[in-house]
Amino acid sequence: MAAGGSGAKVVKSSGETETFDPNVITTDCIEAGVEFWTAAEVALEVSKEVFDGISGREIQEKTYAALYKRNPGVAERYKRFHSMYVRTSQNTIETFDRKRIVSSLVKETALPKEVAETIAKETEAELRRLNLDFTSGPLIREVVNVKLLEHGYESARSDYTRLGMPVYDAAQQIEQAPAGRNGATGSPEDVYRHMAESIFREYTLLKVLPLHIADAHMKGDIHVHGLEHFVTRPYTIFHDPRTFLRQGFKGAGGAAAPAKKPLVALLHIIKAVEAFSSSFSSAQGLHSLNVWLAPYLQGLSYEEIKGLAQTALFEIAQSSLIGGSPNMLDIALDYGVPEELGGIEAVLPGGKTEEGTTYSAFEEEARLFAQALVEESLKGDSAGRPFQSPRLIYRLREEDHGKSGFRGFNTLIHRMAAEGKSAFFLNMATGGFGPGTCPHSSGIVLTPDEEGLEDLRGGSMRPATLQRVSINLPRVAYRSGGSDSRLFEALEEAMGLAREAVMVKREVMERRLSQGALPLLSMSAGSGAYFDLHRSPGVIGYVGLNEAVKAHSGEELHQSPSALDLGLTLIRHMSEELRRWSDGTGLGWLLTASRSSGAARRFAMLDTGQFTDSPVLKTASQSGGIRYTSSCHMAEDAELPLMDRLSAEARFQDLNSGGMMERVKIGRKKAEELAGLTEKLIEIPIGYWSYVP
Repeated sequence: MAAGGSGAKVVKSSGETETFDPNVITTDCIEAGVEFWTAAEVALEVSKEVFDGISGREIQEKTYAALYKRNPGVAERYKRFHSMYVRTSQNTIETFDRKRIVSSLVKETALPKEVAETIAKETEAELRRLNLDFTSGPLIREVVNVKLLEHGYESARSDYTRLGMPVYDAAQQIEQAPAGRNGATGSPEDVYRHMAESIFREYTLLKVLPLHIADAHMKGDIHVHGLEHFVTRPYTIFHDPRTFLRQGFKGAGGAAAPAKKPLVALLHIIKAVEAFSSSFSSAQGLHSLNVWLAPYLQGLSYEEIKGLAQTALFEIAQSSLIGGSPNMLDIALDYGVPEELGGIEAVLPGGKTEEGTTYSAFEEEARLFAQALVEESLKGDSAGRPFQSPRLIYRLREEDHGKSGFRGFNTLIHRMAAEGKSAFFLNMATGGFGPGTCPHSSGIVLTPDEEGLEDLRGGSMRPATLQRVSINLPRVAYRSGGSDSRLFEALEEAMGLAREAVMVKREVMERRLSQGALPLLSMSAGSGAYFDLHRSPGVIGYVGLNEAVKAHSGEELHQSPSALDLGLTLIRHMSEELRRWSDGTGLGWLLTASRSSGAARRFAMLDTGQFTDSPVLKTASQSGGIRYTSSCHMAEDAELPLMDRLSAEARFQDLNSGGMMERVKIGRKKAEELAGLTEKLIEIPIGYWSYVP
């Protein structure tokens, strides 16, 4: 149909433009019940008045006026039909247009256009039946989803659904701020983070994980840790500070050259960790900070070194609260320079090296900085409160006992433990850990392979983990019905689900890295990218071995040798299975006995609703509500002497390739008493632990 307005641009309420088409007027009139010839006449008349930049609303007004001249009743019918407006997600108000539903269905789902048009017509009829003046994008989408389900298009419904939360939940988040990391009322950033994370969790469960894996997580067969970061971040990393000392750091605010002064060097490291906090979903770590920073401390007095330690602690504590990210930081400390690190060529101020200058030349500086960090950590903040981050992990070595000042340092680190400060102990003497071992306070311990040790010597050791998934062991036992063969079948089924979740994560990270969507992880560091996906193992955890053994045998781990043997057999089976995975795929897998109070509670609560007749659940109630025992530990209320308990639990240590952390309950003890207890734990041997006053 030729028209005077042909080629004119129509400005929609959203601000977008489209070329005027008189046929649109004809169609709009016919859908409102206007007969064809009248609609065609009106379209021709209005098209003569169209000009470049005319709005959609003006065209509707002109159409109404042209109809009114011919038949006021028909004009009113047209007005009523087109009086439904939509509040869009772009914060605009537009006239309802069924074609938008058709185009969005074709774009967002795999439905053919003919089906999309049918769904759109039925949706429009339903909305008009409600006689609404205003509707909204979310309401339209809800009605479309109902129509999709009525026609059996479940997959399309999943693609078309919205992500978000009910208005009530959003209001609760805003009006009753969620708790921050330390239990205090959360900041506005915490509110923002909680709401954003709920959308990411929903997206991962709906669109990323296969349906059976998402169901397994939601039902409580497995627990995918850090679900809110599943599509954007690997799990953990231990940084080698020499990377930033050697090449400086290039952040969002610009590139910094290698530091020449101790304070600048320290701040480069801290700011780098702060930047990486949005790239990993769990805690980060710093490897041997006092050793690598020692060359920068030459000539400083002890008071100046203490000032640097205080700066480090307060800067890290403050950065852990910025941005709502999980910014907890672990610092692995050595008392002085360990023998295995002494022969490594030192990175000197300015990022330089000198032939023959190794870290062994900076023994005193390394000892003094370790001492200063512990002293300042012991003080806490200005109110005497302990720092939540960083958490100090002291690597115990036999060689330390002969070093100057060790006795005082040893007393200080045990005073920290006695007073409930963040002090952890890694047994390098008899715990079976090799050079470069990097422990997280979460219980994950990374022991680099030979290639990793070459990285350590070359100054680019950055061990990381990809993803952690925990298995609900009590449920494995419930489902076995007392059958030994079924017990191991059910265990392998659960492990298979966990493995598949990690492999999905690997595919997601590989895709995002190839897209350049993770710039910090992809940045150049030494001979390759900072984060090496192919050398980052998947982590399989587990919850409730004690309850699983009781459900299957009738006894808890501490109640008989046969119950303990059953527990060891189950964990050994998992350990051997992961070894087979590693051999078969060439990818790394770690079995970890790290604690997860959240998963322990969640599993127990879900099992209470599904396995109500289980006698185990009737005895799993602890302070703070029902929960299972962590990993392979014995029940907290087990009447067992401390050393007997620890000796029994130590038998699981070698089976957990990803580490096992003991929480040693001590009551009230002095630092000297704890130092004596530490020597006993080394002899058992316990590999990794913290003291709980």
